[in-house]
Amino acid sequence: MAVRIVRRLREPHLREVLVSTLQQLNGGGKSTFTYHERPKIVDYRQTDSNYGDWGILVQGPPLGTDDFTVNSIRNYSQLFPGAVILVSCWEGLDPAEQKKLETAGAKVLLNPLPEDSGPFNINYQIASTKAGLDHLSRLGLKYAIKARSDQRFHNPETINQLKALLTAFPTESTKISERIIACSFTSLKYRPFSISDMFQAGVINDLIMFWDAPYDHRSKEDFKFKTVQEFTECQIAEVYLTVNFCTRIGYDNELTLTNYQRALKELFCIIDAESIDLYWPKYKGLKEYQHRYYNGAHTYDLLLFNDWLAITQGQVELSNWDEDISNTEEGGYFNE
Repeated sequence: MAVRIVRRLREPHLREVLVSTLQQLNGGGKSTFTYHERPKIVDYRQTDSNYGDWGILVQGPPLGTDDFTVNSIRNYSQLFPGAVILVSCWEGLDPAEQKKLETAGAKVLLNPLPEDSGPFNINYQIASTKAGLDHLSRLGLKYAIKARSDQRFHNPETINQLKALLTAFPTESTKISERIIACSFTSLKYRPFSISDMFQAGVINDLIMFWDAPYDHRSKEDFKFKTVQEFTECQIAEVYLTVNFCTRIGYDNELTLTNYQRALKELFCIIDAESIDLYWPKYKGLKEYQHRYYNGAHTYDLLLFNDWLAITQGQVELSNWDEDISNTEEGGYFNE
């Protein structure tokens, strides 16, 4: 009955119901509830910046629900003038959808679909990302953001923040020209080599090296794991990509937090999802912080910028946790 009544309400009344519900929830119990509101389409345009040496690669099939990807393109076009926005997806895209993307301000690159999707569609991601980065490189651009078509970053200062990080934290490695910046969302603190593959940024040639991985022809049935260490040894998704990259440029590929710490110090940098105001409607999209835990160290604790900074400055030693990840179940708290 209550659901049917709510469905009949208009937006102003729905907001009142939302606020009233949160107030009721906060009146008792052990948790505090809040909410956050983002515009689907920004209503202003940047005029005092030019990002002509940057590309924004939007990887994956467009999300048509509520014109999500099209609206993302509109926003990026207004927030980052001069940047080349490229949607890299698959042959067979509906011409009407392609037209909407182009009208919104994107170039569209259509790629042949790999015959084998790989576990968790990793081969699709490799194919569309590498093709997009190669295309941006041929356009003569130096830097790129690699984003997903079903995610959106809202902060108009995103590129300026990325540029500041690259300037403030130069790499001492001779293997890459500048650090690869990855988003904190799905970068994990206690899982070796779990660097997010969802949002990355840096010099295009460095990103091409990261994504120049062979297709993964395993299936989900090949993976059997219980602990964090066993998951890491399966080398699934972002771990597969990061380990492959580190191995190809000559880093020790032993899957320990000790080696992970070295890679973080020398090759990568982290930007918090909150800093770029990242939104992902998939899965638990209504939950603002999908991986935040309050009862001790958790195997899904995200690697935040302050964690990365403490690690690089020698204030935190991840190697102290190597034994713990060998006997702690994936998805649980440590020392349970």
